[in-house]
Order: sequence, then structure tokens, then C-alpha cells
Amino acid sequence: MEEYLREVRTQPLLLVSLLGATALQPKLTEALHDAAIAACGAKRTKYLSSTYDMRILPAKRGGRDSPGYRVEGILKRRWLEKLCSGIPAVLVLCVDWSEDLRQPEQEESQVLHYLQHARRQAKERDLRLLIFIVLHESTADPEASCAFLRNQPEFPGLVVAMGTSDLSMKAPKLERLIYQSAMSFYADEEKRLRKPWSPKVPVSAAAQTAMQVRMQFKVAFLNEFRKDVRAALTAYIKAYELLLIDSDIIDPIERMDLCNHITIRMYERYFASHDVGAAVHHCRIHTSSIRKCAADEDELVWRKWRWLSLNHVIFGDFLDTMSQKAPMLIDQNDIWQFPGFHYQAAASYARRLREWALRCLEPGHLPPCSEQGGELRPSPFLGQAGVLERPNEVEAPAREVVLRLAHAEAKLCTDHADRSLKLLIRSQAAAKERGYKAWITASQARVAEAYLCEPGSGHQEAARNLFERLRQMPAPSWPSLQRFSLERSLLCCITALGLPVPTLCSSTRAVPASTSADMEAEVSPSQDLATLRRSLVQDAFEYLKLAETAVSDNQSQAEELLSLVASAAKDEEAGSIEVQLAQCQVTWDGSPADPDAFHVVFGALELPIGLDLSSCSASTTSGDVPLTVDAAEGQSWQAWQPLQLRGSLPGVAAAVTTVRLTWASAASVVFLGTCEPKPPSATDLISDAGRYSGFPAFNLADGTLNAKQVSQEGVRKPSEVRIKLQSETVFPVEPVAGLVSECFMFYVVIYVAPERSPVGSCQLNLACHPRFSEDLDETIPAHLADRPSGLRVDLIKAPIATKPWELEPLDTSGSNIVVADFSKEGLKASGFLSLGGEELAAAPLRLRACSPGAHYIALPLAVRCGHACGVSIGIGIQQVGGDAEAQCWTPQMRFKHAVKLHVTEERLVAAMLAQKPVSFSLRGQLATAVETVKAEVQFTPEGAEGERTAACLGKMGQMQPGSSHAFLWPVETGLILKSRPRLRIGFQRHKALQAFFPWKDMTSDWPSNPLPAAVVEWLLPAPTSTAVSAQAMQVELQVNSTGTVGVPLAVHVRLKDARFVDHEIKIRVLQGEGEVPDRYLLSGPVCYQAACLTSDDPNNVIPRFSLIPLKTGWLSLPRVQVTWGSQDATSTPSSVFIVPARPALARSLA
Repeated sequence: MEEYLREVRTQPLLLVSLLGATALQPKLTEALHDAAIAACGAKRTKYLSSTYDMRILPAKRGGRDSPGYRVEGILKRRWLEKLCSGIPAVLVLCVDWSEDLRQPEQEESQVLHYLQHARRQAKERDLRLLIFIVLHESTADPEASCAFLRNQPEFPGLVVAMGTSDLSMKAPKLERLIYQSAMSFYADEEKRLRKPWSPKVPVSAAAQTAMQVRMQFKVAFLNEFRKDVRAALTAYIKAYELLLIDSDIIDPIERMDLCNHITIRMYERYFASHDVGAAVHHCRIHTSSIRKCAADEDELVWRKWRWLSLNHVIFGDFLDTMSQKAPMLIDQNDIWQFPGFHYQAAASYARRLREWALRCLEPGHLPPCSEQGGELRPSPFLGQAGVLERPNEVEAPAREVVLRLAHAEAKLCTDHADRSLKLLIRSQAAAKERGYKAWITASQARVAEAYLCEPGSGHQEAARNLFERLRQMPAPSWPSLQRFSLERSLLCCITALGLPVPTLCSSTRAVPASTSADMEAEVSPSQDLATLRRSLVQDAFEYLKLAETAVSDNQSQAEELLSLVASAAKDEEAGSIEVQLAQCQVTWDGSPADPDAFHVVFGALELPIGLDLSSCSASTTSGDVPLTVDAAEGQSWQAWQPLQLRGSLPGVAAAVTTVRLTWASAASVVFLGTCEPKPPSATDLISDAGRYSGFPAFNLADGTLNAKQVSQEGVRKPSEVRIKLQSETVFPVEPVAGLVSECFMFYVVIYVAPERSPVGSCQLNLACHPRFSEDLDETIPAHLADRPSGLRVDLIKAPIATKPWELEPLDTSGSNIVVADFSKEGLKASGFLSLGGEELAAAPLRLRACSPGAHYIALPLAVRCGHACGVSIGIGIQQVGGDAEAQCWTPQMRFKHAVKLHVTEERLVAAMLAQKPVSFSLRGQLATAVETVKAEVQFTPEGAEGERTAACLGKMGQMQPGSSHAFLWPVETGLILKSRPRLRIGFQRHKALQAFFPWKDMTSDWPSNPLPAAVVEWLLPAPTSTAVSAQAMQVELQVNSTGTVGVPLAVHVRLKDARFVDHEIKIRVLQGEGEVPDRYLLSGPVCYQAACLTSDDPNNVIPRFSLIPLKTGWLSLPRVQVTWGSQDATSTPSSVFIVPARPALARSLA
């Protein structure tokens, strides 16, 4: 938009000049703007400040009717400047007599002199003239004071104000007169311009068309002043069509530039009228017109790219603004109504402009300019290229101007590149607002390409990071984009390392010219060469694994790339670059002859060429183990062929984690294989009866799973300890009696029965996975598929005497944790609280009778849920290094809220505003008794950085079902909250230890309440600083609706929504407001201060006042202003009807 005149870029406003009284003009201008906003919702006038002796240049009209008139251009720049900033439509003569009550005669004669001068200036251009005079506020007869003005011939409009305080009352009338006068001025100007041109000598048709275009543009612009949108658009369309139809009227550059200016005004009018479809239609037409306008010569073609880019940017800005204000008017299915499309198109044209500039900077592409003729100055006509200061010195002045402008544009090559990059970023931001994922990805690729085309190490590094991000995108939907991103990532790394660019980097798109320049430059010392080489190696092998690339059918390009990678990786340490190549399967022989032997099998090598390997090894929990290639000559892995390795791993319960293959061409490159067990046969699979989401298949009847086990430590060697596992869950408290946020306890009983005499020991892992079945919280939407936030499952660490218990969180995503050790001495917990066989003698264990001779222990698990819901938990027990496993389900646990908050929002808000203590109560709503531990309020005062905590007053202790306990929050004096406070209540189940451990001897040294207390929170509906500021104090006057002449009328002042902020209240009765004081007498204080304590009601300390009516009819009461600290309010206007007095009363008054 900055390329065009300011008068065209902005909406034209009515132009008015205020003459004289410069000290009064700022207040008057502000009052007039406020009046305009109250009338139409926006400012509609621009006010100029002038002195009494201001002069307006006389109009030069009739020049076009002279015989020698020649059309040199369509529209002068000076015409727009004069209309928008120079020639006002209305002159307002301001007279300030507010200081003195009586004015001498010389002042009146001086005002008449100013009036005559203003009339002469207005007559020069048929301007409108108004008078605004400010008299002293105590002037008795304003009409008489202004009589000398009303007696003047051709009397203009006059507005009189009584003092500066009366400006706000008289401003609406003056603003209305100004608006009406300005409308009539612009209407007369339009009529004058519409007169047909009748030259005295014959002129060409092109000159007639040029004058028609000038007239239509000026008429349209004047209609914009008058807010006549339809007439303005009609005239703009006629001017635009005339410029396109008759291409011989003026120079093509001037003709198209005028079309650009007209288009901007049409966009403004269309979007202001919410006609997006018409704006899009004209945008299509104008874009097509620009593409056909300029020739392909180097000195002219740059204008086409520049105009196209600006056109799309401007239209995209209008669309972006409209989508923010009225998104329903935008058609989501029309790509031309998407701002990101226009920003992207503008960026592509800016890129074309940059390419033109780079080409013209080379010698021989653009003819040089002679640099004669002086400086280049802007042309007086809109759209023309410019004029030379001394055109007589040059043989062809027009071509010299064209060449100078072209050379100046070519020097802005860097600016064009930056502009293109910024537009691409805006296009990506617009796509993010609409959620266009494909557009976002494409925009990222274009931004990365834009950085890559710019020379310099900084741009190259930014491009490499962006292409690396594109390459790492999960599951790309465009294979071509993945291939292009890898090629560009390889190109960036190769360029940064100073290596020759391979052929495959230009298979999808040509290599930018800036890349060659960066290759010739020295490698920057600030770059991390090790990271670049690592990225180069990893990207190269990932590119070779793609299905459809340049190296798929051309093996020579693959060899060229691998040779380049090998030369770059030789400078790194051995084994420092790891490449994730494929997965491998690990199997164990288990034969008596060699029980430690295992085999590693890789699938087919998905590379176009084979790999020579120097060494192979396996990383295990016992160290590195060498591997050998089975049935092959040499250490090589052929393309599209599997690879079989063999090794030996001694030791008990050892595991194979990864397989490492070292590349023979570069010892620093190591290919990694992720280990996985061999899939079991169909006979080894168990029934799907126990399958559920997120958990392995298992038997609900606590059977065992005989399958090879994969842990986080790799593929383990089969264990020599053969055991049978079983498990069950026991609930000391009914599962449906859980409380929200409490540590609800249940037991997992583990049974271990050895199948043969153990020769060693083993460990047992425990894992859990929840499944939510229903949501019992009415305030939270139902979501049954996944687990919500707030669920936590904990194991209890071995307790320490007289200290609260420490909880060990158990991951609910299925991860394992070692919980027990089994050996020939028996089954013991690994650092966690457990109950043995003697302590479980009275427990109802179902599997105890079915497993004679088995060792068993019970592990307590604590479940905490943050909101009311129903949940079941799957428990899995696994043998570490073995194949024994047992799984079971818990019954459904239902968590409900134990206590309910009772508070009245109105009373709480009133107490907060009055700075009084806030009361609330808690009620037990379940059949379970609880014990309250703490009650506190967390709040953030206005202006404070962190939260503060205040303890609530009330008795803590046991709360029986259905009972209520009252609490009090003592609010600090003058507290203003930044956000809503939170009430936190801590409680525990009554006798929780005896309830959850009914079979445990309670004479132990456990503390009385070892478990963490449950905590629930509520947001209190207390008013924050925003709400307090929005709820401002109000002043009301309480008085009878009728009164009698001569009878005192009592008026009571009442405050509403007032906050105590100070001990002093200031009251003032505004006697200048309302009726003239001769209609009533005032009795009582009119300006005073009242003292108010914290405990006092402010309405009781404000005294009343009385009015004695003197005349019948409607009596407007004086307004009352109350100031209390930072609160300030004035009563609204009100009136009372006064009836005549009774005869007896009238005679007594007489």
C-alpha cells in the first residue's frame, strides 16, 4: 500500500477548517469527534486549525476550454492533495468570549472584520461558512450579545455556547451543521464536474476519452466523501472500463497505474459494503489486465511483477481484515477468498522480480542510462513515470526516465527477496488459522527454498534446519515432498562442507545459483562440521531407501552419493555416526551342545547397491559380542538380499539389545539393528477373550502366557528358573465406595509356584493399564475412550517408623517396575510395603486354596482419581528373563465427591465488595464419614506476582454423612483480586488405616495418618479486578415523582455498587446543570465531605438536600457528583412534575 498516494490508500474524510480561537480549537475538535461517534459510530470529519488571516488559493477554472488546451495527463496529484488536505468544504469562524462577561464595541468590530475576510475566502471556491461563538457562562441575554452577527447580510449558520463547559452540549448541533454543509458543497462540486466538455476547436477521440476518465474518477472520489457507495463504484467502473477499452488515450504505464489506483478504491468500497464476491470478481479481472499490460523488455517487465505482487498483497490484507471482523462472509470453498493464496501469489511475483533484478545486475542485460538531464522528479500527473529536471540535455528523455527507474529497481534485489520471504511466512500463518495442513507443509517447503536461494551462511543454515524439519515429519502424505526435502537437505550439508554437488540433487528441481557461490566460499568456522557430516550420512541412507528416486534406476548416481558420503565421514571418529537401518530378529538355539548360541536375521537390504562391512557385533547386557556372517564369503550385504549373523552369549538372563554393523568404506559409520524376537507360531497364541485396548492378550482365568518376552533391555535369554505365576485382587473396602482425590487402597496378591527346584533367583515385574467405563462428573463432558487427566496409581515404599509413607508412582501406560524377588528362601517384596501369609490369614483369598505350596504376598496399591468416574485396572505380573506371566482385572471402582460446597454467589460478591468476611459451608453427601484436615483459599492480589494462601476459620475434624460444617474466609481490607480465588479442602476417610488394612495388626509403629490427604478445589465466584472495574459506582437521586410550588422537595443521594476505598466521600451538587436556577431554590449543602468508616453504610452518612419549586411544569433536578477515592460518578438527569399550589398556600407565599 505504501507504493500509492496516501489520499488513495485511506478513506477520504470531510475537510473542515476552524478559523481563529486557536486555544479553544483542541477542545472543540475533541467535542466534535465525540458528537460524530455518538451520531454514526465513527469520526467522519477532518479538522484543520487555522488563524483568522488564513488564505485559500483561488480556483483556476476554464483552462480546458481555451483553444490551445492539450491533455497532458489524466489526473493531477495536486488535485487529490488539495481535496483531502488543502481546500476545506466548510469554514467555521470561532469566537471565544468566554473570559469576559461584557465585550467592548471594538471586539465586535474586530469579529465583523474577521467575518468579512472569511466570506471573501469562501467565495473564491464556493465554500460554506459557519460561526461558532463561546460566551461567558453567566451571560444573561445570549441573543442580544449575538445580535450584531444576526443582522449581517447573507447570514451564515450560528451556534452559541455558554462557556467552555457547554461545548459538549452544543457540539452535536455544530457537527450536524458542518456535515450538512459539507455534503452540499461536495454535491455542488460533483454537478460542476459532470458538465460536458465542449472544446472550441476539434480534438481527438483519445482526448475526449481521457477527459471522460478524469471526470469519472473525480466524481467517484467526491461520492466517497458523500458516502454514496453505489454512485462511487459506478463511476470507478466506468473509468476503469474506459482505460481498458481505449488503449491509445495515454501511455500504457500511466493507464495501468491509474487502473491500480482505481482498483484500490474499489476494493475499499466493496469490502466496506461486505460484498466479497464482487471484490473477488474485480480482483480476477485486474490480475488478468496487469498480466497483459507490459511488454517483455527488461526495462519495463519489472512493473508487471511489481504490480501483480502489490495487487495480491493489498487484496490479501483486505480479506484478512474481513475474515477477522465477519468470518461468515468468507466462502471457505473459494481459493480466491483465502488470504494465504494471495500472499503466496504475491511472494511468487516478488521472486520473479528478484530474478529479473539479478539478471539485470549482470553486464549487458540492461542498457545503461546517460545520467544527463539532472535529477529525476515525480510527474505532476498520477501514474506517469517521472520527468527530468533538464530534459533538453537528453536526446530521448522518456527512455532515460525508464532506464533510471529500471536500474533503481534492480538495486533493490535484496529487498525483493526479503519481501518474498515475509509473504510466504504470512501465507503459512493464514493456513494455520484455517487448519490447512497440506498448505502449511507446502509453505514450509517454499520458505526453506527461499532461504536456500539467498547467498550467505546464515540463510543456508536456516534452509538446512527447515528442510531437516520437513524430512522428519511423521508419515508424510506426499512422497515427492519427502524426496525433495531429502535432496535439499543433502544439498545444504554438501554445500556447507564444501563438497561437489552430486547429480541427484537436481533431479527434482534445479540447484539454485546461490549454492555455487556458497561452495566457492570458505567453510565458516562457526559451523559444527561433525553435526553436518552426521546429518549428511543419515540423510543419504534415508534417501537411498526411498522407493522412487533418481538413484532407483541409476546405480551410478547411488555410487556417486555413497562415495561422497564416505569421503565426508572419514574425518570422524570410529563408530561416531549411527544410522538406523532396519529391524532384526533374534532367536536362541537352546540346544544342549551350545546353549549360548543365538542367530540374528536381517531382512532384505532396501538399497540399490550393496554394503561392504568391516565388522559385526551385538550390544548386550553383558557387553559387546562379535558376530559372524553365516554361509557367505566375505563381510558383505548384497542389495535386496537378507543377512544372517551368528553369535554366542554366555551368562544367565542376559539380553541382546542392538546389533552394530560397521561400514567398510568409513569406520565412523555404524548401521544399527533393533532387536525383536521371532514371532510365535499359531499354536503358541492364546485366546483373544482377554484382549483389550492398550494391553497384551491374556486369559481372564489368570492363565500364563508362554511367549518370548521383549523388555526395555532387549531380547532376553531364556531363564533357567521355571515358575508358575498367578494373581488376584482383593478389596478391603467396597470398590464402589471410592472418594475423589483420596488414596483408595486395594491389594494385588502374587502367587509363585516353582515347577522345579530353583537353581537361582528371579525378579518379578508389575505393570498396570486403566480402562475408564463411565464418567460420573456432571461438570465434565463424557469421554470414555481414553483415560482423563488426574488418575494416578502408586506403590507404597517400605515404611519408616513414625514417618508418613512415601509413594512410588506406577506408570499407567504399561511400563514395568520390579516389585518382588523370588529365590529358594521364598518370595519377598523389593523395597515396597507388603503383607505376608500370616498377616493375610483372615483375608478372603480365592486362589489360596487352589495353589497349595505356593508362595504369595500382597502388595497394596493406592489409586487416586481427580474427578468422579468409573475405572477398572488391568494388572500384569511378569518374570524378568523368563516366560511366566499372570494377568487379572480389578472390578470397576467408582469414585464420587465426598463433600459439596454450599455458597451463595450474590452474598459472596456483596461481601467481597464490602470488604467483609466470606462465609461458606461444606456438606458430606456420601455414606462415608470423612475428617477435614485443612481449609484454605489461594488467591492472587492485583499487582502481585505469585499466589497467596489464607487459612479459613472453622473447626476441623470428623464430618458425618449429611452434616454441614461452616467456614469463614477473612478477607483483607482493600483486597482486589487479579483472578478468581480457589478454595482448597483437605480431608481423609474416617479411620482410613483401619479400613484399608483390616487384617494388619494396628499395634505396629505406623503413624496415625500415613497416607496423603485428599484435596479438592473449587473456583469461588468472587469478583476480580476486571469485574470490579466494570461494575462502576452509580449515583441515584431518590425523590417524589411530583411536587407543589412552594413546598420543599427532599432529595436523597444513594450510592450503588460502591466499594470502600477511603474514609472520605466528596459530594458536589452541580447547580449549572438542569433547569435555570430561577425555577427553584436550593436548601442544604452543595459541596461538602462526609466521613465514612469501614462498618458504616455510605448511604447513611450522605446528607440530603431540598428544592423549593417556583414554577409549575416539569422541573429538571440538578445532577450530583460523588467522588470516593478512585471512584467517580454523576447522577443521571431526572425530572419532577410540579403542580400549582393551593389558594391558601399561594396567598401565604404572596
